[in-house]
Amino acid sequence: MVTPDLLTNIANSAGLAVTLESAAAALDGIDQGAILAEEQQALTWELWDKQSPINGVPAEQLLARDDVPPGGAIYLIREKATGNVLYFQPHLPGAAGIVAMDEATASTEAGSHVQAVAQTRADQRVLQEALRKLGLA
Repeated sequence: MVTPDLLTNIANSAGLAVTLESAAAALDGIDQGAILAEEQQALTWELWDKQSPINGVPAEQLLARDDVPPGGAIYLIREKATGNVLYFQPHLPGAAGIVAMDEATASTEAGSHVQAVAQTRADQRVLQEALRKLGLA
């Protein structure tokens, strides 16, 4: 969620003079919850079957990558509108090294990952709209 403090810090670090009051006013009327909901609806995840090509890349080529542990589950995050894969996650995110995931872990991680991506995308939209309202974008 974009707060007035965050908007002010981002704008000021980019050399734009924005006060806390003007940031709050710019954010007023932007329905951040609705934007987040739109972004959540725009994404989906699935466990990969390890046979289907991804964005035109053959499965064999993807499975030959150095970061694909043998036997582990792999999840994909897709853009619903296009079906394009945005994320191919073959190992446990954030783990030291390349750690395989079982299907239950991959499912849990995929759901969390989708939420994080949706939040990031929503925040970017909110920031752009707020900067536009401030006459800075």
